[in-house]
Amino acid sequence: MLLTLVLWALMAVVAYAVGIGLIPPGTFARVGDRIMAALWVGFVVVSNAWLALALVMPLTFWRTLGLTALGVAGLWLYRRRRTPEWTWLPKVDFAAVPPLLWFIGALGLAVLAVFAAGPVTQWDTGLYHYPSVNWLKTYGVTPGIALLYFPLGFSCSWYAFVTPFDVGWWDK
Repeated sequence: MLLTLVLWALMAVVAYAVGIGLIPPGTFARVGDRIMAALWVGFVVVSNAWLALALVMPLTFWRTLGLTALGVAGLWLYRRRRTPEWTWLPKVDFAAVPPLLWFIGALGLAVLAVFAAGPVTQWDTGLYHYPSVNWLKTYGVTPGIALLYFPLGFSCSWYAFVTPFDVGWWDK
């Protein structure tokens, strides 16, 4: 449960790094808007990059980790060259947040982690969600697969996003 929460937090950091590298400086006046836009842009770009990678090779944990590290490093160097100051990073005073708010946030994250680590209750997970993730992990995108089993023909970038993490104890 805690490992799932840590993994999603790390992916949020990666998504933020990618998103903030793609959003031009000064686009959003409010810090919260900039953070949310960077997170969503980052998640969309990373998941679509992994789906594009699946066109040429299966999505394994180490391949996607390497591609993402190269992408984040490239965006970081590009952004540092364009804006040498650290003005594009949000300035948040974490000490000003009341302790009760930290406690409520941690409790909410713990509840979410409990639900995330629970059993799968969606009826269509076994029909096409998990088989698509397993196929992307094992073979990548295969042209013509929908002719054999049509639910595998739907290429969804969110399936590509969770595919690299279908390893270890998550694979069971």
